[in-house]
Amino acid sequence: MNPTTQFETRMVAVEIGKCRYDKRKENMVELSYGWCYLKGNPSAYFSASGGIWNRTHTDFKTCGQCLDTIGKYKGGNALYRKVKAMHEKWHCTNWTEIPQEVRSEIDALIQEGLDRGGRLHIYA
Repeated sequence: MNPTTQFETRMVAVEIGKCRYDKRKENMVELSYGWCYLKGNPSAYFSASGGIWNRTHTDFKTCGQCLDTIGKYKGGNALYRKVKAMHEKWHCTNWTEIPQEVRSEIDALIQEGLDRGGRLHIYA
């Protein structure tokens, strides 16, 4: 993907399993990550966030920049570790400042999320 020519936000949301956030192990954990745009900025940046759903999957118990919280429950998950590493190094870094090989890794990470049944969210 070349975000500098597409001018749209592309985020993949992937469920990575359940955790015991409340009393029972019934809270689905979700990672969201991909290329985003800030209004008025012609270049994309990498963003990652996540959430832990309530039991009925109607609302989040916690969400947003809570990757550390998710790590307490799903830190051993391979996809989580990859997204977390990219987040720590490249979160909110302008696309043009990220080396091409890393951009390709991020694109591959997005594809991995889709291959795992993730949902692609596109915002113009």
